[in-house]
Amino acid sequence: MLRHIRLFLTLLLYVSQAAANHYTTLGVSRDADQSALKKAYRRLALEYHPDKQGEKSEAEKKEAERAFIAVSNAYEVLSEPGKRKMYDTFGEAG
Repeated sequence: MLRHIRLFLTLLLYVSQAAANHYTTLGVSRDADQSALKKAYRRLALEYHPDKQGEKSEAEKKEAERAFIAVSNAYEVLSEPGKRKMYDTFGEAG
């Protein structure tokens, strides 16, 4: 039973992260240029990178890893003009 609850919570977390707005994840506006995207990504990637978590608890390390993945995914989509256009037009479904 506990395994099912953990699986459900993991799936719920995944869905909520997938539904997050990539612009909000990076902390930039929708009209941000490539330079602003790159600057925001680098700042957040350094903050949440797993190797930079040092003496934090395991829970904090896991949360930082999730944030790092979300930031990386957001940058991957928004940094490529074709993917960004699809995202702006269709959202996550694009």
